[in-house]
Amino acid sequence: MKKIDSLTISIIILLFCAIFIAWIKTAKVQEGNDVEKPQVPGRLGEWIFSRDIPINEEFLNILGTRGAVLAEYGNSEGEKIYLYILKSASRRSSIHPPEYCYLGSGKNELLRKETVILDIGAGHKVPVNYLLVQTEKGFQSVLYFYTANELITNSYYKQQLYFLIKRLAGKNIEGSLIRISKIYSQNNSEEEFLGLQHVAKSVVIEMKIFN
Repeated sequence: MKKIDSLTISIIILLFCAIFIAWIKTAKVQEGNDVEKPQVPGRLGEWIFSRDIPINEEFLNILGTRGAVLAEYGNSEGEKIYLYILKSASRRSSIHPPEYCYLGSGKNELLRKETVILDIGAGHKVPVNYLLVQTEKGFQSVLYFYTANELITNSYYKQQLYFLIKRLAGKNIEGSLIRISKIYSQNNSEEEFLGLQHVAKSVVIEMKIFN
């Protein structure tokens, strides 16, 4: 019995060591092997691309990837939405939940958070997270999800585990965070909530996230 227990413990220790080594390796910055700046769609339903918003160079260095873009879109009524895409192939730690950014300063308040299932059609369903945040500029509605190769999920931990497993298997993998947001002055969360869902569906379709 003692021998079996010792063997089991040894296997567990070796497994954790292997996972830890892979974790360290995939967390390192390998700038020469990372992704380029993502391309964004020219149109998302009624929303037309208007401009790229520059991302601070220091922020990109902290992320350890050049694969980041923040795009502004406008509609005929003069409203604006924002599409943020962050990709990395060599550094998992570049990708993190948006809540860290929204709530890290202590100035914003999270009013609502829930999971939404987007029906893309043809049997495809996409789980996304919805946030309603009160900021100094007003209210902000946010929809976001993660990808890792063919995986699409609203779970950060599922994405990170998938990333790690593929790395342990010696396979190439590219992960991303995709976030759609809109700032508005009054808290009409239901209307904005439904509107962002239509935009998120367009993002999935236009970027051909599904094969």
